[in-house]
Amino acid sequence: MTVTVRAGDLRHRVRLERRIDGYDESGSREETWQKIGTRWAQVRPMSQRALIAAREAGLKLTHEVEVRYPAPMSGVDRIVFRGRTLYPEGPPMDVDEARVKIVYRCEERVDP
Repeated sequence: MTVTVRAGDLRHRVRLERRIDGYDESGSREETWQKIGTRWAQVRPMSQRALIAAREAGLKLTHEVEVRYPAPMSGVDRIVFRGRTLYPEGPPMDVDEARVKIVYRCEERVDP
């Protein structure tokens, strides 16, 4: 099976970010976010079947984010999409090991 990515499917702009831990002047732990790139992506809610399977496995997945290869395979701690924050759960998937598209399975969370 040939894996392809149609340009029209990647209609959402997302920002990939990495968490940087540091300390402020008072020595308190401080969490900041570093942008590691922006990508065109397809962001879609998980199907009902996938949601049920994820819940049974103890995961709280809500969305899949698909981007073209190459994309960061590690170090992506969150994905920002239209002001919403999605956190990848587990490693990203290189679909069929074809080096064509990467899928991140994510949980949407509200940041404080």
